[in-house]
Amino acid sequence: MAYIEEERPPVRNPVLLCGWPGIGNVGIMAVDGLRIALGAKEFGHLEAEEFFTPFYASSAGGVFSDFSLPTLKFYYHRVLWHDLIFFIADYQCSDGENGMSLAKAVLEVAKKYHCRIAYTTGAGAAPIHHESIPRICILVNKTEMMPNYLKYDNTIPAPIVQVTGLSCFFPILARRQGLDAVCFLGEVPDYLASVPFPLLSSARAVYKLLLEILGIQDLPFHFEESADKIDGMISQIMQAIPPEIMEKIDSRKVSGPENITDTDSQWLKSNLEDLFKNTQKGES
Repeated sequence: MAYIEEERPPVRNPVLLCGWPGIGNVGIMAVDGLRIALGAKEFGHLEAEEFFTPFYASSAGGVFSDFSLPTLKFYYHRVLWHDLIFFIADYQCSDGENGMSLAKAVLEVAKKYHCRIAYTTGAGAAPIHHESIPRICILVNKTEMMPNYLKYDNTIPAPIVQVTGLSCFFPILARRQGLDAVCFLGEVPDYLASVPFPLLSSARAVYKLLLEILGIQDLPFHFEESADKIDGMISQIMQAIPPEIMEKIDSRKVSGPENITDTDSQWLKSNLEDLFKNTQKGES
């Protein structure tokens, strides 16, 4: 097995929280932010070469040292009446076969420590305004679980969406093994779904929901300062958007979703990264 236990975590029927990169890095920023805020302790890892081809081989002084591979780490923490296990992956598998293998390996670890439920996280593109409070779309692997999560403010059943990556593989495989699993997708504006920076407003919304579910109070979001900075940069970027596109975006504040044409979407995809880089240069 690809799992290496560095020390035995003192957990009993823990909750598993999974964070990995994706749209706007919403999922990993929410879960890793909670891990950092709690001071969770590392206890094991998965051997990345089982699932990934090395990015490159590093060297020093003309001598090879090692491959560069993603990190796939497990942490634990006890809070209130919950034992928590965190799985943090700093990279996602780029193909379905390895993604399935990685999800199965994480499930083996969940089984080893008798996890009672698993929470995965991510983001979903939605026709919302960038100043709107993101809602959390709920996906469950058993129908009867849905009411338990819709009782929280700012949650909705996920619309018909195609979920990709580990957020897709994991809950379905968990169901096959009898493990309850829930996926929390923070909404992000569809026109920002491919930007090269983290969408921390959405990550913060997912983070706050996790705190509420786990009964944790008064724990600030670790990336709060960065979230405010990113929001400010987005506001600056929007000032450079052509007026005819911005009019459609701003109409979402008062009249609900306004369709952005394919031409508009193409312009945004082609220019948002450059606008972001120019904004960064202006602040440095």
